[in-house]
Order: sequence, then structure tokens, then C-alpha cells
Amino acid sequence: MKKVLSALLLIALLALCLTACVGNEPADDKKTVDLTTPATDKDNFVYEGGKITALTEAGKAKETLAIPADATAIAADVLKTSTALKTLVIGERTTAFNLDNGAFNGTKSLNVYIACTTEQVTCGGEALLTGATGLTLYIVSAQYANFKNDYTWGKLADSMKKYEG
Repeated sequence: MKKVLSALLLIALLALCLTACVGNEPADDKKTVDLTTPATDKDNFVYEGGKITALTEAGKAKETLAIPADATAIAADVLKTSTALKTLVIGERTTAFNLDNGAFNGTKSLNVYIACTTEQVTCGGEALLTGATGLTLYIVSAQYANFKNDYTWGKLADSMKKYEG
């Protein structure tokens, strides 16, 4: 009888643990994201110098794109040509990077993860979001306060959330 009760108690505990653990996503401020830029992601962009001016056909079909560390900027209207893009990652930088005004024009429900400093990635303020709907800027927690308090980035504070990087 003790063995049966012990087995039932163990099954109940396992069921409780599975119910609590499976399918639950972390809270917005606890999101994690892989910030490494696969070498193949460079092949998803068209460049003029270091500036990204278009997506390749392969890039247009990707759900997640990572900006290569040596890219210097992304032009307006580049991302709107994507049919599938849901996540854009701007990771550690080897060079300063600028998001041109309108860079997110035409995007819908895009999650942008930024894991660098305000000196490494710049923008023109509110005009960056022109034409974008449902965009969320996830800022790595170590830099979140710097972005919120930055003169230019601070104008986008309503679109920002922090995540653990």
C-alpha cells in the first residue's frame, strides 16, 4: 500500500511540474535570444559599401535575420520587402551601425533585439518607426537604462522592453 501511495504521489508531483513548466514563455524582461550572427546571414543582404540597401531573395523569406557585425547601416524601406520577417537581431558591433529613418517601414509585429550600446547603434528618433506597426524594441538589460535615457532613443521608450542577453 505504501508503494502505491508513493507512486501516486510521485506521478502527481511530476504532473504538477510538467504543467507548471511546459509551454510557459519567460516574461518580456526575461526573454533570451541568441545574439551570434551566423556567417550565412551576410548572404541575406545586399550592400553598398557597408550599408544594407536590400534583402536578397533568400533574406526575404527568413523569419529571423541578424545584422552582420561589420554592417554600417540599414536603409529605409529595406525590411518591408520581407514576407516572413518576425525577428531582427542587432548584436555586438565591430563598427557603428545606423538605423536610417524608415528602416522599419512596412513591417508588422517585428521584434528587434538590440544587444549593444547607444554609441554602437544610432537612429533618428521617432522617424525610425514611421510606417511600422506593432514593432517592439527589446534592449539587452545591461543597456536598457542607457537607451531609455538617451536623448534620441528615449523618444522610442514606449516601444522598448528589456530582455536578458
